[in-house]
Amino acid sequence: APQYPTLQSVSLLGAVAPTAFAALSGLSPDPKSAGVLYSLEDSFYKKTRIFKILTGSPSLLVDAITINDDEGVFAATSPYGDFTDEDLASMINDDGSVNIDGEGIAKDDMGNFFVAHEGRGTVGDESRPIESLNFIFHIDESGTIQKVITLPDEWNDKQLRFGLEGVAYNPDSQSLVVVL
Repeated sequence: APQYPTLQSVSLLGAVAPTAFAALSGLSPDPKSAGVLYSLEDSFYKKTRIFKILTGSPSLLVDAITINDDEGVFAATSPYGDFTDEDLASMINDDGSVNIDGEGIAKDDMGNFFVAHEGRGTVGDESRPIESLNFIFHIDESGTIQKVITLPDEWNDKQLRFGLEGVAYNPDSQSLVVVL
């Protein structure tokens, strides 16, 4: 029988207490370090973080990286359809951190991350208006967004409230696969 907790947070460098976490979403192995995983925090917390986890019994959450738009890459994304400038602005906090709904994460062989953001809203459904498109973020190891990949307009024109749910990176072909 498993012994609980199966995942435990430890105090990070300089921290007085362990890092609080809940509602993890997405999981990726580190392609260069056996026993290291990365996960995402759910959008409920409004400042999306990437967590580093060392596997074991229990596994240990040992680092938290806040995803940020310090270089303005996400802020420069063009609105499309019912997704407005105001919707985009609401996803970027005053401190530069972002509020995304990361559903999938993949670490590449250069130490960077791909994060799949599930769009919010359904085209043509007034009860669930579009608040966000689906995005794939390429993020460096410090958490800074380096690139934003959008879906083709033909797909955005048909967006449903359940969008991107996962992402995988193949280092051999340097290709990215997403689950929609």
